Amino acid sequence: MAIEIKMPALSPTMEEGTLAKWLVADGDEVRSGDVIAEIETDKATMEVEAIEDGKVGRILVPAGTQNVKVNAVIAVLLEDGETSSDIKAVTPDNTATVTSGSETTAPESTGPESTVPAAISPAPVAAADANGVGASTMLTVRESLRDAMAEEMRRDENVFIMGEEVAEYQGAYKVGGQMGCPIVFRGPNGAASRVAAQHSQCFASWYAHCPGLKVVAPYSAADAKGLLKAAIRDPNPVIFLEHEVLYGQSFEVPDDDDWIVPIGKANILRTGSDVTIVAFSIMVGRALEAADRLAEQGISAEVIDLRSIRPLDTATIVASVKKTSRLVTCEEGFPFAGIGAEIAMQVMEQAFDWLDAPIARVTGKDVPMPYAANLEALALPQVDDIIATAKATCDGFKG
Repeated sequence: MAIEIKMPALSPTMEEGTLAKWLVADGDEVRSGDVIAEIETDKATMEVEAIEDGKVGRILVPAGTQNVKVNAVIAVLLEDGETSSDIKAVTPDNTATVTSGSETTAPESTGPESTVPAAISPAPVAAADANGVGASTMLTVRESLRDAMAEEMRRDENVFIMGEEVAEYQGAYKVGGQMGCPIVFRGPNGAASRVAAQHSQCFASWYAHCPGLKVVAPYSAADAKGLLKAAIRDPNPVIFLEHEVLYGQSFEVPDDDDWIVPIGKANILRTGSDVTIVAFSIMVGRALEAADRLAEQGISAEVIDLRSIRPLDTATIVASVKKTSRLVTCEEGFPFAGIGAEIAMQVMEQAFDWLDAPIARVTGKDVPMPYAANLEALALPQVDDIIATAKATCDGFKG
């Protein structure tokens, strides 16, 4: 008889999750152990494998469906000699919701005479520039990271994941140039919302201080995916810093399983002539907003997204400073021994004669992160801080 494929649990306490992606369609032949789908919670992502050989008779829960109950039937597998007429009436849990773009709808009831599409996903965005090659799709940073890991594990059997809450929720390397160490450490970095000093540190300068480590900190979903895939393929240990506040933000991501963003190459997101603003991670968005508001006041700001902290793309920064003659660095971390301090020294050494004003830094305040929302806002660098610093840098020098 037809085999029911049910929503698995990522942990003993899991009650529901999201059916993120189908890797098969109705009618596809599968073998036991083949990966057929991906499911996720807010904590983890897991691949679903076929438990028997057979043919996909009917997919009952579309890709993108949220709140799918554990043990709900999500698809039906046919064994040899069986046809779709052998499938008994099965209705997926009616509390699940299907998300597609900005719309949310309940999935259709499915029985022997109905057909649910194999996948419902955001429509591709026509070739808009996401550093851009080809068509792209709107994805969140979380989805881009999930896709990067899944695609790389399917591409290379030597790639695997280990760590806290991997596979089952609740669940020293050496650097001396004598051996390869292809390992990626990824995790949240920077100030989350209202979690005080225990969970709000930026560790970019800590890790960048270590010889042999590569350190990256993406802003957009496209860069998150491209940099993570590059990190997985890199033969060196890579620290991959993700900002928790960015996880749910959506950006255009190229529809390319081989989309790679090179480590060590910054990205000029906005060209300008009066001042260079350098930022990374969540501060890139604030720098871009500041640049828009500065333009309204007659100041043309060039915005550079570092993407990679170490190696640092000093050449791109220096070339920009030689054009604008002014530099403002932005980071959520503390000022003392921060990334901005290193950038300032590099520019002083390589472009001192082009500077028309002292290099300025926008950083978090040099205090433990407060818990109260109003004090947290005062401790973190804001758009207004970038604007004020850029205006002060240009004041008296702009012709």
